[in-house]
Amino acid sequence: MPHELDEIDVGIVASLQQDGRKSFRQIARELQISTPTVQARYQRLVNIGLIKSISPVIDSTNLATEEKEKLEICDCHGSHDMSLKSGMSVQIKCDLCDGPIGEKPHILKFANFERFFCCNTCKTQYKEKNKGRIQSITEKFQKESKNKFLKAVASITSLSVIGAGVCINHGIEHIFHSATNLA
Repeated sequence: MPHELDEIDVGIVASLQQDGRKSFRQIARELQISTPTVQARYQRLVNIGLIKSISPVIDSTNLATEEKEKLEICDCHGSHDMSLKSGMSVQIKCDLCDGPIGEKPHILKFANFERFFCCNTCKTQYKEKNKGRIQSITEKFQKESKNKFLKAVASITSLSVIGAGVCINHGIEHIFHSATNLA
């Protein structure tokens, strides 16, 4: 099952090739899309195996002459600056056996990860082999999500306290009223 790249995917990869240190927010501004869209698309490109890592590019001209001799040469035989185009497809491989995935992949979703498999057997074996790791990642993700939720609730609560006193019965509606009162 190939994943067809669109203009957003290509834009994200091109932006990261330009400068891998860019934040998702910077990329979102460049592409005129939302930051969560960039995050989700980036994660998908990582999950399908197109993006393996974001690596530093070393400017050897800044090294002392004697240090340049110690550098290891990359022997990957591929271009680091690939020119992707919308409509290109990425062939997804099974995360267990590295075999090709047909039209209908078997997908395992946990936390913010997706793993792709050629068959139910590979999916089941992967789950069994990585049961502890999957559980640990899922628990950590749930804990982080809960903390973000609690911070959002605390933020909303503090806004209603600032606005016009504590109003537990009216909730969010009260925040809008108090925001107009503050202005």
